Amino acid sequence: MIGHIYFNQTVSFEFLTWEIGYIFNPRYYGNGYATEASRRVLQYGFEELKAHRIIAMCNPENASSFGALVDAKRRSPYQESIFL
Repeated sequence: MIGHIYFNQTVSFEFLTWEIGYIFNPRYYGNGYATEASRRVLQYGFEELKAHRIIAMCNPENASSFGALVDAKRRSPYQESIFL
């Protein structure tokens, strides 16, 4: 398996706040999978679920993971509603 991505609501439905996270098999690091998966989930969250905000957290010592999140946010038309 390449990895796992999760996307769930963090608070009650009326706030329309979601959280995204992922974990990948180290053999697949550096292939852009985290960035692409995050970008697609962000698109789905805002366009299909009408999310107001999406939150992502990662280990601050994991620069690659943070970079993937920053890149996904940068490519999103919903940048002001994504919190890292």
